[in-house]
Amino acid sequence: MTDGYSIYDVAAYEEVDDSPEVILTPEEQNERDVQSIINLAQQEHEDQTHNQFYQGQ
Repeated sequence: MTDGYSIYDVAAYEEVDDSPEVILTPEEQNERDVQSIINLAQQEHEDQTHNQFYQGQ
């Protein structure tokens, strides 16, 4: 027996959503993935710009 949490402990506390599961086509999943990458790149760029601004002061 190990100390800590098991997968069953974590699953027991997951939020339950009664809405139907959304099934995406491969094209829709690709579009979602591309949007996630773009959003992440924009956030990283903003963070870099912010850090450069404050390092320059």
